[in-house]
Amino acid sequence: MFALFDMDSSQPESDLRMRFDAFYHEQDPDRAEFFWAQIGVLGPKLPEPHVNWQSVDTALELASGKSFSLTTEIPLVLVDPVNNPNTAGLGDVTLTTKTVLLSGNDWQITQIFRTYLQTGDAMKGLGTGHVSLEPGFLFQYKWSPETYFHGELKYWFPIGGDPAFGGQVLRYGFGVSHLLYETDTFAAIPTLEFVGWTVFDGSQTSPIGVPQMIDTMGIFNVEPGIRFASDTGGDLGVIDWGVHASFAVTPNRWYNSALMLEVRFLFQ
Repeated sequence: MFALFDMDSSQPESDLRMRFDAFYHEQDPDRAEFFWAQIGVLGPKLPEPHVNWQSVDTALELASGKSFSLTTEIPLVLVDPVNNPNTAGLGDVTLTTKTVLLSGNDWQITQIFRTYLQTGDAMKGLGTGHVSLEPGFLFQYKWSPETYFHGELKYWFPIGGDPAFGGQVLRYGFGVSHLLYETDTFAAIPTLEFVGWTVFDGSQTSPIGVPQMIDTMGIFNVEPGIRFASDTGGDLGVIDWGVHASFAVTPNRWYNSALMLEVRFLFQ
């Protein structure tokens, strides 16, 4: 139930996570001020044809029983633009709560609320330059003890951003995780996630520096991965690690592809 990478698990847990993400060919980086603040205003000075960037995230999730958890996530971001200078530093820190609304033998529905804080330097491309909120719902269905289906529906919107340039984004996803191999101390769990976004409004800056209005833009990614879990039998509890990839399949996209490596220590 905790095997997915990009999508959030509906079950609160206590864990420490370290993740490396690499995103390739980020298009229109200030689109709806979702990734960058508006280029030439609060964001970097020069327009970009595309941007490559990486992040090293450390996240700590602490659960209170099986019904509630609080997560803090601190990203260190490295940005490799074409026209603007390369830079690195603290990104936008996030705070996330999960509250289980319904939990049965097979089904689970959880409310999630994520807050993005204005901690990254927007002029260097390390943050959006505003606070944003992302409430939503997470779903889980146990098909069998080895196979879980997952779903999510989230709504992202900026607080304090440019009212004409910033937009609103609906995110939705469906995923499956399957226990492929297991011993008393080791497990291999492949995953497959389908994640989509609908950008309802806002604007973006073209590669030649011309603002363009957005009128309902759809984006969809396919994301395979595999996770390995090991029970150390010691104080650290269960340790898992895995690799995950993401590929854009629509003409409109945030990025062409992404790679993620993750290590977690589960101590619940």
